[in-house]
This record gives sequence, C-alpha cells and structure tokens, in this order.
Amino acid sequence: MRNDIPLLNILFRIEDGEDVGNSKNLFEHAYNVIRLQDVRDTSHCLKRVHRCGFNGIFLQLEGKSTHHLDEKKLELEKNNLLFLREFQVHQLTSLSENSKGYLLIFSHFFYETFTEKTFLASFSFFNESNRDFPVEKISNQAAAELKDIFEHSITEFTLHKTNKRIDQILWAYLHILLIKTEQNIGLHESNYIDHGTPLFLHFEELLQENFAKHLSVANYAEKLSISPNYLNAICKKIHGKNAKRIIDERLLLEAKRLLFSGKQSVSEIAFNLNFKDASYFSRFFKKLSGENPETFRNKHILE
Repeated sequence: MRNDIPLLNILFRIEDGEDVGNSKNLFEHAYNVIRLQDVRDTSHCLKRVHRCGFNGIFLQLEGKSTHHLDEKKLELEKNNLLFLREFQVHQLTSLSENSKGYLLIFSHFFYETFTEKTFLASFSFFNESNRDFPVEKISNQAAAELKDIFEHSITEFTLHKTNKRIDQILWAYLHILLIKTEQNIGLHESNYIDHGTPLFLHFEELLQENFAKHLSVANYAEKLSISPNYLNAICKKIHGKNAKRIIDERLLLEAKRLLFSGKQSVSEIAFNLNFKDASYFSRFFKKLSGENPETFRNKHILE
C-alpha cells in the first residue's frame, strides 16, 4: 500500500518508505531514550508530520508541549505522560524552552524478544483499541519514581553500551517502567479494557497487517482457527463491539490518518485503501464518522 506519510525511526531519522506497515527496525536500532532538554536537537524531525516507527513514552516533568496525535490536538504540562504507538501519525508542534522530562522509544520486537508470556499490547496504554487515553496526569511521587527509572535507563544506554548484556539491562528497566506506569496511572473503571486475551491480541495483529485488504470476519476467524461467531463473542466480551465494527474502525482510522496528512486526494486514498471507487469510500467514511472525507480533512489537516 502506498503511504505518503514519512516514517520516523528510532534514530530520529525520516524514512520515506512505501509500506511502513511491514517496517521492522534492526534489533540494534530498536531502542532510544533522551531527555526533553535534548529533544530540541531532533525537533526538526519531530515537528514534521510523521508516522511513528516505534512505541514511545513522553514524560513532561516541567514546561509545556503541544502535539497532534492522529486527529487529536494534545497539550502536555507538568507531570503529564503521552503514549505513542507504532504507526500512529504524530507531530510535535511546540516545546517550551523550560521543558524537562524524557522521551523513550522502542519497537515491540525489542520488548517481546525477552518475554514469552507478556505482550506489549497487554498494557492498556499500548493497545491500538484503547486510544481514548493518550495523555495521563500522574502525581509528584509517581513522577519522581518514573524519573529515577528514566535516569537509570539513560545511564546504561549512554555509558555502558559495550556491556554484552546491555539489551537485557535496558529491557529490564523498560519492563519496570511499563509496570510502574500502569500502576501509577490507575485503571479507568468504566473504560479500561482487559487486553490480556492472547486470541484477541492475535486478531489485532492480523488486523494491523491486513486492514487494507478488506478481509471479512470469516477470513480473520479462519486465520485464527476459530468460528466467526466465537471471534465475535471474544470481541464483544473484551471490546464491547463485534468483529466487523472493529475491522471497519481500523480501516476508518487509516483513512483519517491519510486525510489529515493532506498529501493525497480523496480518490487516491480510496484507491490506496482498495475501495472500488471514491464514492463508495465516501459513503463508508460518512457512515462511520458522520461526515464526508473533505469535511474531516478541512477540520483536521496538519501542516
């Protein structure tokens, strides 16, 4: 699938690849951590509209920053956490001079290499389906705890790169950071979703790889070696929606990302997402979002 949104990789370099959905960073380029004071050195990349070639945790301890994440405009201030997921469209639009904090980015391949039982998507803030809470406010005590973990991570990453087990050390700090973050942000009682079901996570992985192919519920069920009814039951239990709705919403999300990047016409987006024509794409988009593609683009286009 053609994609005009450039990929920002873990080294803060822009990759103008054709198909970011299949991009996999080399293992040695699968982790990076920096202080926000140093982000200004790479801000020319972060200020461009880009697709994230990584997962990330942006901790704002002091100062303010403004971000566009998919169709949302987000403002961060003291003790705010922002979570970035692979393939989301992001743009850092402002970062105050007094900003202090951290940005840690990594690939899910890096995290899942050292664990057999824990999926990255089992953490609520790194699950594609739970995108309603990209920013979290934490307490001063929680911020201090996370700051210590970030500082230890930076020390190991910058000073001990020759250590034969540096990857395992960095993974251990990352694992602690993810657990402590989940603990400190708490659960949204009415909205939090338990994503620990491996079958559902596998379905989401398949959907990420195949959303533009317009596969049916039966197609996904076959790939999972279960019945369509069982797949629907799992989706309803975990997500509160049937499988068809989840499939359609993933396709809608990609359409939105391409629209507000502003680089393709509606007809080109329809073609690249494998709709039979622009009219059918527009009907699909309006049915799910309540507005036509051009109206959405005019409201959300990124510069």
